[in-house]
Amino acid sequence: MVKPMVKKGEEENSIPETKGSIPTIGYLYPAAGHWLLAGKRAGFKTQWVLEVGKPEIDTITLNFPGIKIFSDPGTELKKVDVIVGSPPCKGFSTGHGTIKDLDCNQEILSFAEIATGLKPHTIVMENVPGLVKRFEGKYFKQLLATLTSAGYKIQWGLFNARDYGGFQSRRRVLVLASLGQLPHFPSITPARPVQDVIGDLVGKSPDFHPDHYGLPFPIPIFMNFQRLTANKPSYTVSGYAYRIQHYSLKRALTLLELKRIMGLPDDWRLPGEEFTLKCRMIGEGVDINLLERVFYWIRQSLEKCGVYHG
Repeated sequence: MVKPMVKKGEEENSIPETKGSIPTIGYLYPAAGHWLLAGKRAGFKTQWVLEVGKPEIDTITLNFPGIKIFSDPGTELKKVDVIVGSPPCKGFSTGHGTIKDLDCNQEILSFAEIATGLKPHTIVMENVPGLVKRFEGKYFKQLLATLTSAGYKIQWGLFNARDYGGFQSRRRVLVLASLGQLPHFPSITPARPVQDVIGDLVGKSPDFHPDHYGLPFPIPIFMNFQRLTANKPSYTVSGYAYRIQHYSLKRALTLLELKRIMGLPDDWRLPGEEFTLKCRMIGEGVDINLLERVFYWIRQSLEKCGVYHG
């Protein structure tokens, strides 16, 4: 059973600006870099990034030039105030069907061991809902046990980005751990319709932006497209989001539209030339609107630890 975490009206949803000391952060398996964007906006100082996926590393490098990225989990990392990340989820995602217990699943445990070994004040991990129950929940239980044995207080639950300012229905499990008192997660807000974020692109030609293109029509019937509804949130922008059809146009969503739904800026850069890879690097991340709420929670957590006074 998912532990309820949200109390309406308890917290404001805005992120406090940095005043005085600047919290330091390490990104442990941050996937395609969405974590870094939200952390930068929230005023955190990046100390290190550890990521093992090449396309993910390429995406981070394109958007954060000059940043040092480690790819060896055995690297000696600097101590920080906060560690966040999204370990590989392929073995827990229902989108991949019934698959064996993959080697990459061990990176959930690697995340917990590395993070607790560095003993930051706050740890946050995001993953797909399947983590909680797949393989009888053994990885999830081990994750929580590792955090608890290291002295962390834990909150966890299933969160939908549409409830936290997002333009898509995207359910994810968040594990929030702190050495201090646990603040409440920001309150739920009304869902926002997808037309509010991509409606102004209707009628724009591909010349408007280099990423304003998608799969051509007619669409092969085997691709099982999902058509959007203008006044509702989008379907989940996953690595297969090129299968989402526009609500009023006879075409799939463009890369630009997918970026906007994820909360990414128009100038967010994507690696390579292959359309499906670019699409995957949009979908393999965390909704930016949800992450803004996560960083608000982190700020509150650090205040309760006496690390930050905003």
